[in-house]
Amino acid sequence: MTYVVFSSAPVVPEPPLPRYLGLSHTWTGWDGTSFDLTEGTAGVFMLLDGVTGMHLPEFDQFLDEHASVDGARYRGTRTRVRNPEWTLGIFGESTPEWRARDVAFWRTMHPERPGLWTVTDSDGAARTLTCRFRSSSEIEFGLDPAKAGWSVYPVTLMAERPYWEGAPVHSPVWGTEVSENFTGPSDAAPDYYVSGATSLGSAELANPGDVDAHVTYTVRGVGSGLTSVAIAAAGGQLGFGAVAAGSVLRINTDPTAPLATLNGVDVSGLVNPWDPRPIPAGESSPLAITLVGQGTVQGSFVPRYFRAL
Repeated sequence: MTYVVFSSAPVVPEPPLPRYLGLSHTWTGWDGTSFDLTEGTAGVFMLLDGVTGMHLPEFDQFLDEHASVDGARYRGTRTRVRNPEWTLGIFGESTPEWRARDVAFWRTMHPERPGLWTVTDSDGAARTLTCRFRSSSEIEFGLDPAKAGWSVYPVTLMAERPYWEGAPVHSPVWGTEVSENFTGPSDAAPDYYVSGATSLGSAELANPGDVDAHVTYTVRGVGSGLTSVAIAAAGGQLGFGAVAAGSVLRINTDPTAPLATLNGVDVSGLVNPWDPRPIPAGESSPLAITLVGQGTVQGSFVPRYFRAL
């Protein structure tokens, strides 16, 4: 007599590894694939030990010293590159599942293509750190992870921009958002638009971050358009000529990538004066904005912080 026994493949139990609890951690790779490292819903989870990079970065402080003068004179501070470290577990209930998850995760780690590490607290506040993969070479396999269904990896990342970034800050829209018919909406006469100077001396922009913020200004022409734009903030000044109705002028004042475009075309050489200043960390700066004609101005920046939360 022949007996046939049907059975399913054995299910690998999840390993008893201590997970990181509390803050929510998400990794979004260069290809847009996201992994919830706290819940481990895709089989990849952050372990309790070995997580660094959420606290203060390291700084280099520069001093001048002279033999005839006691002490030193402070000259400035530079924030060093941040190198976060994780310990990750990758788990699968079967060999094919573990292999698929392992391959999917490591595909998001690339030394030239950065991803985003996002940390979110219980109130929903989130900050992100842009990271590149640096290394995961110091690992010893004490068992075959394909057969065991799980593995533990040390991961070292590199954040050449060492600050955690918060939600973008957008100022109110200053100026005239819609065209105003000078003769009234029911008047049959041709349209005429107010073209006098509009000065907004009471506007302010606040920087909640730990690092000075370089503002990007977006100027839009409406109605009859703008003849000129003048922006003064934190002791600096920017000026530009005409911005026609429907046109968009963007001025990025970040000194590492200064650029002004009008409808996507580089017009940096036409900004006069070009003397922007950042909004100091933790402070508010008054803005003096003068628009000649009809249009709007809005300032925006991404606040930068020393710590994840």
